[in-house]
Amino acid sequence: MSDLAVHEIDRPRSFAWAGYIGLIGCVAAVAGDVASVVLRDGMTLISDSISRTAAGEHSIHVDAGLCLFAFGMLAIAWALHNWKLGGKAYRYGTMSLALCAVSIFFLAVWNGYDPDAADDLGLHMMLLYAMSVLFPLSALLLAGGLGEVHRNWKFFCWGVVALWIISGPIYYVNPDHLKGLFERVTMSLIVIWVAAISVLLIQRNWRAQ
Repeated sequence: MSDLAVHEIDRPRSFAWAGYIGLIGCVAAVAGDVASVVLRDGMTLISDSISRTAAGEHSIHVDAGLCLFAFGMLAIAWALHNWKLGGKAYRYGTMSLALCAVSIFFLAVWNGYDPDAADDLGLHMMLLYAMSVLFPLSALLLAGGLGEVHRNWKFFCWGVVALWIISGPIYYVNPDHLKGLFERVTMSLIVIWVAAISVLLIQRNWRAQ
């Protein structure tokens, strides 16, 4: 049987709360990015990267949104870890997801990014690269366990990872005036994935009642 009811959990309400926190984080991340651009003259969602909007005046909106998103991701990592699905790969996936959340949090609170400097291996870029690896790794490792709920969840995770791998190189070969657009398209994959898993956790609580 491939149904949510097959897998019994001890704390369905806690899982639902994790899902709600995850959804709040998704909304906060998007709202913070949009607010930071709207409040500053000369910036657009198409040409300016998220890192650039997170530096300088009104950067607090992006930083706060990313912090809430990181907390949301950490909450669903906890819930997935306590949802007894999959094997060792699934367990490693929950830990990888937690590390991804930590990298996003430090990206938000670290103020060492210089938008006018050339890319180097400073802490900002190292955290960005860590997130870029940890997210697809997490989705890939979690795919098997989530597939026990329904096989479509496994395909969903695989699809997100495939799109992530494809979109990364495209971002780096795009002209500068489109960098913001393609970065946001790529980053939206994380938001969509977290939102989808959050809804799954909320649904699990509904089914348990």
